[in-house]
Amino acid sequence: MAVLEVVPPLDPAAVLGRLEAAAEGFWVDLPGGGFVAGCCPERTLTAVPGQQPLAGWEPPAPGPEPAPAWAGVLTYELGSLLDPRPSRPCRRQPFPLWHLGYYPAVLYADTDGRQFLADARGVAAARAGLEAWRREARVPDPAPPLVVTAASWDRRGFLEGVRTVQAAIRRGDVYLVNLARILHLAGPPADATRFLALRSRLHPARGAFYRTRTWAVLSASPELFLERTPAGVVRTAPIKGTRPRGRNPEADRALAGELLASEKDRAELIMVVDLERNDLNRVAAAGSVRMSRGPHLESLPYVHHLVAEVEGRYPWPDPVPLFRSLFPGGSVTGAPKLAAMDCIARLEPEARGPYTGSIGFAGGNGYWHWNIAIRTLTRFGDDYRLGAGAGITVDSDPEAEWRETLEKADGLLRALGVPAP
Repeated sequence: MAVLEVVPPLDPAAVLGRLEAAAEGFWVDLPGGGFVAGCCPERTLTAVPGQQPLAGWEPPAPGPEPAPAWAGVLTYELGSLLDPRPSRPCRRQPFPLWHLGYYPAVLYADTDGRQFLADARGVAAARAGLEAWRREARVPDPAPPLVVTAASWDRRGFLEGVRTVQAAIRRGDVYLVNLARILHLAGPPADATRFLALRSRLHPARGAFYRTRTWAVLSASPELFLERTPAGVVRTAPIKGTRPRGRNPEADRALAGELLASEKDRAELIMVVDLERNDLNRVAAAGSVRMSRGPHLESLPYVHHLVAEVEGRYPWPDPVPLFRSLFPGGSVTGAPKLAAMDCIARLEPEARGPYTGSIGFAGGNGYWHWNIAIRTLTRFGDDYRLGAGAGITVDSDPEAEWRETLEKADGLLRALGVPAP
């Protein structure tokens, strides 16, 4: 293992520019303003029909640094393969159901802005790697704006979907279902430039970027799916409830207060918290799972959210059992989870792909960080996609849920300079 400080530090925009020019690479924003990035994985694992989900994903060699690391993308539809019911169908989509890259070296920045290159292969490899970063990092070129070309659901179809969910709730099939719609956008591939636009305007706490030669995922997510500390404490932080930011401070405070006072939104969040506690209890150390922080307000550039936190102890190095138990996150499915996923598969017109899945990394130092891929732009070939959803309960106003999907999508569209459809 070798660790070199990068002096002067590289421009983050140039780091992303190198990732776009390379065959494959990743970026994950970390709490407090740091990041982890990697370029050109030594090997990759990707979904193969008939293969066990996440086969071959083994813990990286332990050590004090985040390198070596596994990083990658898990699509929402992977959850149907993790379901113990073998007959459950998996919807077709262009993205691989899951994809992971093994990175023996990573570039990372701490909360003070200092950058380091850690390489598990030793000093010579670290020096060569740092030279490659300096030589190939460049700020990406500007990109023309995207244009919305289609949507998986129009207003009428979405409202019908909400009413269908409410009928299922009245029958006792489910309690809560997160229903999503997908926008399709056209424009030339310019993944690093578009991700930089999202980061600069939305300041995502859980931003992430993964790119290969054929597809890319650009996530400005505010939501944590899974974080594990080197000491073995795992945490998830589901989000439920949304209000737009106000046009002035007085209106903004009123909207925030409305969200905090909303019994519907608080009930949704508590349902998801209970779901996450149950999922985590299946694999965490006995008696360690608790709600570490109750519902509270989180204000982002374009919306307010309600957030809570659940944590437990998971001292084991293997990430796969944890993902099998928790994935996908309960905030993007509903409750009970499997029944909600069945409802989503029947109603939503197309597969979600990476949207509402997860992007992240697991480092050799035992630190793992994976988001829930909301507020996320995906690309396969020349087709960009953007998803937005809403949690449906028996008390939902269908028109209000439709507006919530518009408000969530609007923040990303504005950040990208795209006219609203």
